[in-house]
Parts: sequence; structure tokens; C-alpha cells
Amino acid sequence: MSNRFKWFVATVIILTAGGRLVAIRVSVESPPDLIPIRDSVQDALRSGDFALARAHPSVDSIALERFDHDAVVILLPGPDGQPGVANTDDNGNAIVDDRTELGATLSDDICVVRSLETLDRQTSLTGLILQRGAFLGADSAQITPSDRVRAVVKGRSGDDRWSFLVSMP
Repeated sequence: MSNRFKWFVATVIILTAGGRLVAIRVSVESPPDLIPIRDSVQDALRSGDFALARAHPSVDSIALERFDHDAVVILLPGPDGQPGVANTDDNGNAIVDDRTELGATLSDDICVVRSLETLDRQTSLTGLILQRGAFLGADSAQITPSDRVRAVVKGRSGDDRWSFLVSMP
């Protein structure tokens, strides 16, 4: 079995601040290396319709993520430490701040992604697991040819900030 990875070209559709849809083409090697991705995205942003739609676009960061089947997306109490809005019976069950109020409207509750290794017992008892399997941050050394990988690209044009994903087969 070949150990070589392949190049592919992704077409990314971006909705600009002016409401226009703009397509850019990004060349990416799999497994990805951040420098070629950044250069390819930067070149694509500086050419064609995207450059016309935005003033001097630049990439601020690119982060790799790989899909981990064991990771969990979990809803946790926010900074106030209570499920839902603190000191409020958010769901009308006559119990204030019980676990079933997690994610109540206007609460400070947070949704996070955790690997199974970093999920402690207390978090799993106080939180509400919404799904199993999620994308987690990764570096090129952790990525294998069979992994589902994406790059999270963030940048700016003048005072405007933007972001998009480049999914890799």
C-alpha cells in the first residue's frame, strides 16, 4: 500500500459581507501541511472575485482538525456554575438549577468538544452529552491517510473578519 498522500483542489464558496457568493480554489496536500494550505488560500484570496469583494484579504490562522469517533460534544454549565440561568426554574419543573435546564435560552451554558481521554467523571455527571464523534484539533503528525480532516481558516479584510472550512477527503 502506498504511503504517499495526494493533492486535491477544493472549491470554497464564501458569502461576502455585501451578500455576494464568491468561489475560490484551494490546492491542498493530504495529509495537510499548514504552510502550503496557507499559501494556497492566500493566493486564492488575493485573486479574482474575492479580492474585488474585500480590501486586502489576509489569513490570520489555519488550524487542522481530525474527526475522532470517541470525542464527545457536551453541554456544560457556564461561568455562573449553574445549569440554565442561575437561580431560575428555566423549564418550569419546580426545581431551580437542575441538570435538565442545561442550554436554556439566555443562559451562559457552553458547548464544548472533548476527547474521551480528557473527559473526567465530574464533567460527564454535570454535563449533557449531545453527540459522540466530533472534530478535534490535530497536527500533521497525528493525521493518517484514512482520517477525515478539515482546515479551519480565519482571516480579515480591513475591519471585516471571516472564516471558513476546507474539508479534505
